[in-house]
Amino acid sequence: MSWLTQARVFFSEIKMAKNSEENEVDVVHKGDLEFVSSASEARLLAVPQGASFLIILAVFATIALILWASIMEVDEIAKAHGKVIPSKHVQLIQSLEGGIVKEINVIEGQAVQVGDVLVVIDDVYAQSDVDENANSYNALLARFVSLTARLKNKESVEFPEELQSHVKIITQERERFNARRHKDESEILELEFSIKQKHQEYESAVSEKRAQDANYKLSVQEMVLNEPLLKSGAISKVEYLHIRQKTNESLSRLNHANNNVPKMQASLSEAMQKRESYIHEAKYQDEKERNELQAKLNTMSSKGVSLQAKLSHSVISSPVVGIVKKINFNTVGGVIRSGMDIMEIVPTDDKLLIEVEVKPKDIGFISAGLPAVVKVTAFDFSTYGGLEGVVTFISADTITDKKGNSFYLSRIRTKSNILKDKNNEEHAIIPGMKTEVRIVLDKKSILSYILNPMLK
Repeated sequence: MSWLTQARVFFSEIKMAKNSEENEVDVVHKGDLEFVSSASEARLLAVPQGASFLIILAVFATIALILWASIMEVDEIAKAHGKVIPSKHVQLIQSLEGGIVKEINVIEGQAVQVGDVLVVIDDVYAQSDVDENANSYNALLARFVSLTARLKNKESVEFPEELQSHVKIITQERERFNARRHKDESEILELEFSIKQKHQEYESAVSEKRAQDANYKLSVQEMVLNEPLLKSGAISKVEYLHIRQKTNESLSRLNHANNNVPKMQASLSEAMQKRESYIHEAKYQDEKERNELQAKLNTMSSKGVSLQAKLSHSVISSPVVGIVKKINFNTVGGVIRSGMDIMEIVPTDDKLLIEVEVKPKDIGFISAGLPAVVKVTAFDFSTYGGLEGVVTFISADTITDKKGNSFYLSRIRTKSNILKDKNNEEHAIIPGMKTEVRIVLDKKSILSYILNPMLK
């Protein structure tokens, strides 16, 4: 039978009892009132009207209270005290290159964001090195472009956009390109003139050979024709010897012409080889120089990146969101050594880490993942409220402090790192603030809390 049915039965019995009471009063009133005194009659008639209502109200209230106590749940909690600790290790801020301090833009206790400028180092020397390297790089690049144009046999050189602002470098390299081009053209023209001359000499030698060959053949023919005349006495021996001498001279000239043709041919080939050698050597030297320039450009490019990084190191920015804990160097104009610790920043993020001391009697009910409510003692809980969190760590054994108190170390990570007041103004929580933590172990009804001692 449900509690509702029981209540209905209970109220029905009360109503029946009330009706029975009224009937009894009626019986007394009708049968016996003439036999009693007036005072007794008044007392019999004065039956209380509110008693029944109060009983009903009390029953209703009791049932409602029992229902409320059985439905309403409260948190079973374990209290612990602790403090806010950094969620990350303290960040050391160092100077990689060192130098003279130009600006110090923060003070101890100041909140900083990622990228906020902390310290500025004088960058005069670093900037000078960057500019010098850039100028040398641009000059080499212009030379590299010029050599590339020469190797492609271009009549002019076109410089890339990045060099257009360096007018002096472009002008000097263009003048060098044109001068070298004119020199090469002059050398090649001279060599080609020599080739032409040698070719003419060769052709002349070939023609001379042909002419001498023809002359020799005529001389031989003349000598052959005069031999019968010599035998017949038509010509004297002296005349015949003269004809023979002329033939020998023609043969000598023919031999000389034959020997001269290869010499002229060799001379022509040499002239042509000189031209090819000049072109080949010029190209070889240009390619060699360009390869050397390419290597230098690669080296200087890497050096430029390094120098630019060095220049960027002159501006020391915060790598984390946090609070400036300590500044080790406060002198503007002072010298910072390379690798020197300048300051310390305690990191803070959108979540806090609360370290609390849990009593040994509560540790059996606490486990990672349990929800918790963190009250920061520096802020009134009624005004600012608390922070929701989750248990993330529980030490494996107890820790004993200097006073001899034993406790387990636990950490709670919050879902936020700010508290808001009634005006919705945000207040940051920083490491070191004291806290009171309520770890929610379980939820129980109020009725179970009331009955628990009796059930035990």
